[in-house]
Amino acid sequence: MTNPFQDQTNFMRACDQTTDQYNINQFIMYIKLIEEEVKELREAIDNNNETETLDALVDILVVTIGAINSIGADAEGAWKEVMQTNFAKINSETGKVLKRDTYYIYNTFCNSYEFCYQNTYPINYNYPYN
Repeated sequence: MTNPFQDQTNFMRACDQTTDQYNINQFIMYIKLIEEEVKELREAIDNNNETETLDALVDILVVTIGAINSIGADAEGAWKEVMQTNFAKINSETGKVLKRDTYYIYNTFCNSYEFCYQNTYPINYNYPYN
């Protein structure tokens, strides 16, 4: 089975990129690549192109791992920690994720995330594809 974290680390090393220390220029490059891939994702979705949508989503994962490596962080370790936290939210009796009463949503009017109470704010479920 392939390990995307190790695959990206190997690819970056083959490109003479750092993977275990903070490299600001490399990090900025990966942030720009993430932005580019998100743009490609939106275009693929707008064109109803499933192949290009999948390609863009995987490319976003790859360049995100590259950005994480570029700050010297352990991408795989961070993934495991986040997933452990997510799995802890599953009710052992029902097997369903426990619902929170509050959450953050993206406010398109002020371009920021806001803390909201459940069912008190109209959500645009099509964001960012409207």
